[in-house]
Amino acid sequence: MNWSDLKTRIRRFLRDPDGNIWDDATLLRLYNDEQSDICMKAGLLERIQALRVPPMYQQSYQWDWEWPYTESTGKRYQCHRYHQQSDMVFVFLWESQELGYTTGSESDYGDQWTHPWEAWHSLKYGCPAPIWFPYDFRNARYVAWDRDPIEGASLKDIQSQDPSWQVRQGTPQCYFRIDGLSNEFYLYPHA
Repeated sequence: MNWSDLKTRIRRFLRDPDGNIWDDATLLRLYNDEQSDICMKAGLLERIQALRVPPMYQQSYQWDWEWPYTESTGKRYQCHRYHQQSDMVFVFLWESQELGYTTGSESDYGDQWTHPWEAWHSLKYGCPAPIWFPYDFRNARYVAWDRDPIEGASLKDIQSQDPSWQVRQGTPQCYFRIDGLSNEFYLYPHA
C-alpha cells in the first residue's frame, strides 16, 4: 500500500476523513514511529553505531553516596576499588591488605587511574579501561578494530590463557564483558 491509501484508511478509523482534527504531518510522524517500534521489537531493524575510543566519561566518583550528586546527563564511572564492608576506597590491592580488610599477598601491576581516559595515555596501566555500549544495546552483531573484525570472548577464557591479561598491550584481538548485566565491554589486549 502507498501512503495515500494508508492515510485514507487511518482517517476512516479516526473518524476524521476531512483532516479537521489530525493533520497529515502528525499522522505520518505517528505512523513512522509505530512502524519503527514494531520493526525494532520484531528484530527486523538493526542500528550501526561507531563507538569512541577512548570513551567520553563526564565524571568519576568513588563512594556510592556520591552518585546522586553527579550530573545525570553524562556517563559516570566509579573509580578505584570500593570495599563495601569497610566503606573505604582503595587504589591498590595492598592498601586493603595493609589495613586488614582483606587477606592474601596480591599485588597490582602498573599505574592506576581515576578517569578512564587516563588508561589510554598511560604507558604502564594497571587494569583495562571500560568502553560503554549505547544505552539501548542488546547484542553485538559485528565489532571491529580498524576495520578488522574482532570476536567476543569470555573473561574466563582470557584469564586461563594469559595470566597477565590485565596489563597486556597490543592490537585488540577480542573483546569481553565482565558480566551480562553491565553495559560496558573491554578490549583485549589493551590498545
